[in-house]
Amino acid sequence: IKYMGSDKLTYFDTHKVAILLRGFHYKENYATRSTFSSAAKLRYTVDFERVFLETFRKAIVNKLSDYDVFISTYPSKKQELLVKELDPADTMFIGHDSRFQYKKKTQLTGMLSGLEILKSYADKNNINYDFVICLRLDLDLSENMLEVLSLDYDKFNFITEGHRGFCGRRASDRWHMFSYDLIDQVYDS
Repeated sequence: IKYMGSDKLTYFDTHKVAILLRGFHYKENYATRSTFSSAAKLRYTVDFERVFLETFRKAIVNKLSDYDVFISTYPSKKQELLVKELDPADTMFIGHDSRFQYKKKTQLTGMLSGLEILKSYADKNNINYDFVICLRLDLDLSENMLEVLSLDYDKFNFITEGHRGFCGRRASDRWHMFSYDLIDQVYDS
């Protein structure tokens, strides 16, 4: 099923969506591991309140009729505010939650942990999600993003193109969208 134009919002009006928010929501003096940032010694503060919260509400929340939010993030001094503002069905604070089963704290293990809490919640509450949206908590989202994306609701969708690295083209971790039917395949891959 491939929806274009105004049909996209019709899809979201009639389907149950799980939203996985992951990554840092607040971190002071943060430096990415990218080659450019490391060489330039760039540091900044990641803060979900600065841009993400407002753009997330406009671009996603205000356009969905039936959704649950899940969060997989790291502890911070703003974690209570994060939970209050986003009202998640479940949250995992990586490194401070007994459900976190991985030795390393990475972007991948953060996403896997988020998929685990999402799937566990769906199974426990007998919820049948149709679609999953995975987003990082540090993004500035376009208000009309759901209208302009060309999504295939039966497949895994990389929303942003990967960057070139030392090993060739890499997949972007910024955001993904996929059919809930694929959750086990996404988790296992």
